[in-house]
Amino acid sequence: MRFPIKELEASQIIKKLEHFFDQQIIIQKATDAGFVKRKSKLYAMSFLQLCFIDTHNACWRSLTQACTFLREIVGVKLRKQSLDSRFNAFAVTFIKSLVEEVIKKQVCLVDPAESLENTGASMSKFKRILIGDSTSFSLPAQFTTAYKGSGGMYSTSAIKLYYEYDLLSGSLNCIKDADGVKSDQTFNEVDSIHSADLVMKDLGFYQMPFFRKLHQKGAYFISRLAAGSKLFVKDKRVSLETLLSEMPACISSYEFGIGIGSDKKERTALGEIKMIVEKVPIAVYEQRIRKIRAKYESKARQPSKEQLLWNKYNIFVTNIPAELLSIEQVKKIYRLRWQIEILFKTWKSIFHINLVKPMQLYRFQCVLLSSLLIILLFMPLLHFFKHYLWQKTGKEVSEWKMLVWLKNHLTLIHNFCKQARFAKFAKLFYAQILQDGFKEKRKKKGEYTHFIPLDILAAA
Repeated sequence: MRFPIKELEASQIIKKLEHFFDQQIIIQKATDAGFVKRKSKLYAMSFLQLCFIDTHNACWRSLTQACTFLREIVGVKLRKQSLDSRFNAFAVTFIKSLVEEVIKKQVCLVDPAESLENTGASMSKFKRILIGDSTSFSLPAQFTTAYKGSGGMYSTSAIKLYYEYDLLSGSLNCIKDADGVKSDQTFNEVDSIHSADLVMKDLGFYQMPFFRKLHQKGAYFISRLAAGSKLFVKDKRVSLETLLSEMPACISSYEFGIGIGSDKKERTALGEIKMIVEKVPIAVYEQRIRKIRAKYESKARQPSKEQLLWNKYNIFVTNIPAELLSIEQVKKIYRLRWQIEILFKTWKSIFHINLVKPMQLYRFQCVLLSSLLIILLFMPLLHFFKHYLWQKTGKEVSEWKMLVWLKNHLTLIHNFCKQARFAKFAKLFYAQILQDGFKEKRKKKGEYTHFIPLDILAAA
């Protein structure tokens, strides 16, 4: 198979950043503030190399070990007190500016929408499929002032990271951090969402004003229906039990036209939307009930009849017209929301962003931002090969396998970039995918199953 040429464009952003690295000095004094501006023997590129290459160990190793790393790998001799002082507000600002630069200059190497359009897929009618979610983890108690936690049984300090990206192109739409106690609904913003975008989030983001704003912008949403939501049919309130009783017994999925929300103005602005009800298999229902009863037994309570009824079904709400997506297509597409959970798992299991030992705050922020920088630099190339090889071979690249490979070869990758040998890195990466970078089929109940998101998109 001929090696494609277009992937070399992915290295252009790294090349631009490399030039940017060379122009920066981490330790600098502002002359207009009365300090002496001086150069340091630890320049930006060396400092970034410490954070960039060794980011998955930075939260474990001591400052003394970090100094050893700098001396042996970078050739810079520093005492641990000197290195500790380099982790300061200037360093955080510097790495944060790189993250912003990457986001601003994202390179889309392939247009998946065109590929889907060639298959006649209904999904090609959406400009983007935006999946957003948050992940949180505890931090040392000394970070309480900067990142507030819930306390009690949990840490008094925690951080929440929100990530939103386009499933079609792999491009980032939004990334933010906040206190661990912040509600997911805090991240419900529509400024970066455009007409014909499809937005999918989990129940933590369920919010009527957000749905209304999406609808008014000409965007679409798919969400699970939150328990306790007020349902209306032609401005007359109805119970979920009443609606479900109208569902024919002989079918597994059914669609209702409803209004949701107690505020009449909100309902009018959103208009009638679709509620899609899907019966779950008996085994799934029984598993759900066992979990609910176990949870309530610990509190000496019993689940309500409504809760027991609710768990017999999967219930979705969407403003997508029937001519765009059928009931079955909506159900399949929403399954793709789980891809962001896999992404968060790689952050924690591969890059260990959630394992933070006590250290000074600036050092933690540098390490966290460096981890995100690696991910953001790497994803455009990964998504290109993901779509390219799926079209060529019908196989899907495993993000997990390739991110593990990336973490284990950060020094090699850094050397390729430093020497401007971008084509060689791209070819090495491509060869690794062909050798051991595809998702594997899993055997379930004696049969092989393979959940392929790109296949679902093309078939929908």
